Amino acid sequence: MSINTITHDEALLMYNDMGAVSFSTMANPRGETNKEIRTKDSLEWTNSILQLGDFYIYQYGDNNNLPTVIRDVVQKNYIAPGLLSKKKNLLWGQGPRLYREEFDGNELVRLWEKNKEIENWLDFIDAEVNINKLAKDYNYMEACVSKYELNKGSIISKGLITAIEHIPIDKARMAVPIRKFMNNERTPTNCVISETFANNYSLDTTSKVYDLYDRRNPFKAKNSIVYSNEYSFGIDVYTVPDIFGSLEWLKTSTATPLILQAFTSNSINLKFHVQSPQLYWDNVEQKLKDACEANNTEYRDSMLTNYRKKLFEQITTVLSGADNSGKMWHTIKLKDENGTDLKEFGWEIKAIDQNVKDFIEAQIKVSQRADYAVASGVGIHSALGNISQTGKSDSGSEQLYAHQTYLNTNVTIPEMIVLKAYNEAIRANFPDTDLRLGFYHQGVRREQDITPSERFINQ
Repeated sequence: MSINTITHDEALLMYNDMGAVSFSTMANPRGETNKEIRTKDSLEWTNSILQLGDFYIYQYGDNNNLPTVIRDVVQKNYIAPGLLSKKKNLLWGQGPRLYREEFDGNELVRLWEKNKEIENWLDFIDAEVNINKLAKDYNYMEACVSKYELNKGSIISKGLITAIEHIPIDKARMAVPIRKFMNNERTPTNCVISETFANNYSLDTTSKVYDLYDRRNPFKAKNSIVYSNEYSFGIDVYTVPDIFGSLEWLKTSTATPLILQAFTSNSINLKFHVQSPQLYWDNVEQKLKDACEANNTEYRDSMLTNYRKKLFEQITTVLSGADNSGKMWHTIKLKDENGTDLKEFGWEIKAIDQNVKDFIEAQIKVSQRADYAVASGVGIHSALGNISQTGKSDSGSEQLYAHQTYLNTNVTIPEMIVLKAYNEAIRANFPDTDLRLGFYHQGVRREQDITPSERFINQ
């Protein structure tokens, strides 16, 4: 018996008189175009530069779009955005407040203070709203960007930073004049702000070039950029956030619910195998022909097709549905003696073992492992992210210790980076003060350490 084949891209169809089967390779799943096949993210861009007029711009990502890549991967995930929001809220605490540091014996303590002049200035420039945005950028990219604006009379009178604008991290790129680059002076001195970053800056009409802020001469430029970031080992200009190493786990975590959804929606998921005898259909066809002859009408093949369709609709109704708890299907088997052979004719309905339990459990285990990897990459304890193997919340003591550990080890450096632009501005605008901005946190106490009347349950 000959077998025929039809190929299309990576898909193959094989068929003969008995039936057909098709399959496609995993390298190019059926229906997926080359643009949809994801590429591996790399660090090959770290020494790549692009040109805009008299400036070289340092590329950020394989296609100069690392912030966008991380944004898309994170936002498509069902757990990562919530973890990053919790991490930001843990850093925020009760919000930014003014403080000064003093030693109490051998212990360095913060003394939180009020200062009407500085607080009025912070309120005037809408500091809390913009700091919240900076904290969000930091938790995604471990870097943040702000733009200073000086008062209009700063050239002839005392300079004053009158506005601090948040610049989304995906719209900022570090740059250096070409003449300096050619003289091996490759430390960024400028920042390019653009609404539509592309690999060809000559086509970008929205780009603006600003000086980076010089803390030794804070009022040198009318507008300047403060780029504050965590240092990445082996990376000269930008930060590669810790979450970069978890991108594949993020994609795996995202893929699991999609796999289960696709399995539910697209799998054949057969429950019964119904076998019908050809003799039955021959008899039905003959009866239909006899009826047409008796009524003086023309017999058509569609009559048998419609009969078969209605019959199987009845069978489906009987074999499915929660209301058919006492379901039953009755058939008669006929035996036809043909010489010494005994042929059996009759309907057979056999239940098919679904065999999906192992597949579902395997996917859930992969998802759980991916969730832990994502939490680790984000940098938040599973107890704080409500990620547990059983699906239940961790004990209060474990959450308490995780919270205290986080405040003691994971706040100081992020606070320094997020608030750098504002603390530099306070230093420039109010040189006589030693106050700085910091995130105020109230320590969490155990219930047994609180008097009964002050416990949360009695509030």
